[in-house]
Amino acid sequence: MIKMYVDTSNKERSQEIISFILNNKYALSINTADERIYICDEESCLTEDIYRLHFITRARLFKQIHNDLKKQFKGDIIKSYATPITALNNQYREELEKELTEPNKKESEGIGFEPN
Repeated sequence: MIKMYVDTSNKERSQEIISFILNNKYALSINTADERIYICDEESCLTEDIYRLHFITRARLFKQIHNDLKKQFKGDIIKSYATPITALNNQYREELEKELTEPNKKESEGIGFEPN
C-alpha cells in the first residue's frame, strides 16, 4: 500500500478529481489540504495556492491512477507522487484489498512512470 498525493491549483477541479478517484475505486476515502507553495530565488518569491489530495491505495495502482488523471484532467494536475506505507492496521488493510480496483496488468508493472 502507498499514500498517494495529487496536487492541483484548481479548487473546483479538485472536487472532480476526488469524484473520479472514488468512483473508479482507486481509494475508499480522500483527505484534502489547502496549501501555499513558496518558491524563492535570489531576487523574489512567488507563491501558489494548491489543493493537495491524499489517499491510501494499492502500490501497483500508482501508474494507472497517474496516467488516468493525466488523461482526464489535462493541465490540472501539478504533480502526483507517493510514499510507501510501512504499517497499517489489519482490518483497514483487508477492507482496502477487498474494495479497491485491481490494477490493470499492463499498467501495474512497476510503480514508476516515464515522463512525456
